[in-house]
Amino acid sequence: MKEIDITIAAIKHIKRLRYYDSERAFVTELYRHLHEANLLSLFPEQTLIETEVQKSEKKHFGLTQRPDMVVHIPIEEGVTQHAYEGNFIAYAFKVEANEAKAQEDFAKFDEMFNKLRYPLGIFINIGGYPDSLLHHYRGNYRDRIHELSIRFIGNKVDVQHSYFENGVIHHE
Repeated sequence: MKEIDITIAAIKHIKRLRYYDSERAFVTELYRHLHEANLLSLFPEQTLIETEVQKSEKKHFGLTQRPDMVVHIPIEEGVTQHAYEGNFIAYAFKVEANEAKAQEDFAKFDEMFNKLRYPLGIFINIGGYPDSLLHHYRGNYRDRIHELSIRFIGNKVDVQHSYFENGVIHHE
């Protein structure tokens, strides 16, 4: 999947320890590297990468969450007629997540998948490598959710990609 490959390649360019200390710092740096990796070339011209976009209850079918980062065409662009159109990737980030924190983000993904029809959700567990929390996912969208657990040691970034295939979790 090209979106996953580009995201992993972008993560592997983040080589300053400071960015691994906080979600906000990491999101900002990943945002920059996703642009440099030309992630947007996979989507229609009006597509944006945005961080902390406030979803409003009225426009977004009762959703009021603020996703960490999304790749989408905002309805305000006038290209789409409904908030569930033009949505591509939802990202969630946690530093050294535990089961409870992962479950919170998994529940938010399910809302994004159900109400806004995002086809892909990527949970990034900063400092979580080599552990995966994906086995705690209990939602109905196993085909849409992926986890990238990462760590930075020395000058090397390790990334483990976990995903469901035929109901079984795979790790790469």
